[in-house]
Amino acid sequence: MGPLGPVNQGVLVATSILLALPSAMVFLSLVLKATLSRCLNIILGMLYSLVMIAAIQGGWNFHVLLGVVEIALTLMVVWYAWTWPRDDVGDSLQ
Repeated sequence: MGPLGPVNQGVLVATSILLALPSAMVFLSLVLKATLSRCLNIILGMLYSLVMIAAIQGGWNFHVLLGVVEIALTLMVVWYAWTWPRDDVGDSLQ
């Protein structure tokens, strides 16, 4: 049994999606229109920061350290997406 209940196929698939999304976002940030990419980066960055804040509670020191690094990085993604110039010239190229 895991910390959030029994581990089953559904839990493992959901966890796999949660872990695969950041890698997919690297690619999607290159190919999506700027407006959609900006929105997804803000939403997913905040989501991942919240997930990590919950995940590091009571964790071992190494896990807390890595979690704090991940939180800082995802919040920087949110900040850059939020403050990036709104010139959508790149949208016309796609």
